[in-house]
Amino acid sequence: MPNGSNDFLAQTRTREPAKLLTEWVPKLGLFEGKALDLGCGSGAEAEFLARNGFEVDAIDKSETAVKYTKERCHGLTVNAIHGDFLTFQLKPDRYALATAINSLPFVKKEDCRRLLGDVQRSLKANGIVVLAVYGPEHDWHDRPDMNFWTLEEFQALWDGYAVHHLEEYKGMWPLIAGGEIFQHRIHLVAQKLK
Repeated sequence: MPNGSNDFLAQTRTREPAKLLTEWVPKLGLFEGKALDLGCGSGAEAEFLARNGFEVDAIDKSETAVKYTKERCHGLTVNAIHGDFLTFQLKPDRYALATAINSLPFVKKEDCRRLLGDVQRSLKANGIVVLAVYGPEHDWHDRPDMNFWTLEEFQALWDGYAVHHLEEYKGMWPLIAGGEIFQHRIHLVAQKLK
């Protein structure tokens, strides 16, 4: 892994879990079951979920990220897995909750679409997804290694789900490494109906 990636992970080691997750898990009354954290980074979301009664499978392709997640979540019900979430075999009907906050944009669009289908199949009935993706007006929109969705395009993926929250944000956003960029973000909280 390039040193820049390790530096970024070191800067995120003590960050708070995403507000989208910390606000919606209590609102939906979710406090137990198996949870999936795709691209867990330094483990902030995995730690939050484990402290709220979940058994978490936290996956990241970075060995450093998995190490930091293990350290942060020591003694908690977190299974930190070193692997690529694009090839990880998600078992059907396994998870009560799946989250991916800052990882989905960093794969090609068709890979992301396929992965989201796998995530949908991995959820139990009434399972919840808490996801963040980027829209086409994002500062990084010309990067070929990333994917970007319109609000309508992303919403269309969730047929058969009750959408509790769908929000589009456009504006300046601080970066962990310092500075800020224009971000176009789409946040989704949705529940599988059957």
